[in-house]
Amino acid sequence: HRARKAIGTRKMGHIPAGQVVLVTGATGAIGFEIAAQAAEGGAIVGVHGSREETVADAIARIRQRAPDAKLIPVPGNFARLEEIEAVVEKVASEGGRLDAVIHCSTGNVGGGGRTAGIFAQTDPADYVHHAHGLLVICQQLARVALPHLVKQGGTFISYASDAGRFAAARQSMVGAAFGGIMMFVRNLAMELARDGVRVHCISP
Repeated sequence: HRARKAIGTRKMGHIPAGQVVLVTGATGAIGFEIAAQAAEGGAIVGVHGSREETVADAIARIRQRAPDAKLIPVPGNFARLEEIEAVVEKVASEGGRLDAVIHCSTGNVGGGGRTAGIFAQTDPADYVHHAHGLLVICQQLARVALPHLVKQGGTFISYASDAGRFAAARQSMVGAAFGGIMMFVRNLAMELARDGVRVHCISP
């Protein structure tokens, strides 16, 4: 809730006109606002969501703010690697390049209350699915996008819950996953600096 209030009153960093940007989770509150502001600034925006109807709705709302924007609808279920690949390739193909990936689809993709709450009451059978839905998808997306980002020194940004930064009861599983994303980003940023690729994590 605090993040949604903040994003509504503060402009994101400027994305130059003509840049090609993939925003995952653009059907959610933060992802939508990022996609809309990028479109208003003249960027070519790949609008991702898990379902075709929610992507179509997001695009219709963005067009109310940026009628002439070039928007690329890319629905896809990121639980499957082939759909991550298809989304990235479509944006890069239709946009002619890929300058940035802003990964906002880090909500309930980890799935289920059986990994939330008191750790002793969680279900070990769900741990792999939970880690895949948060950490692994972020890593897969970065890996698939990397060949495109290297071409012109692009940017990869992942959002992550502050559960990865601050310890709290009942957040052992989600904290571990988002902490993993944060350290993945920090290490990858150092590795890719030589290629001119910037890697960041934002924790609202």
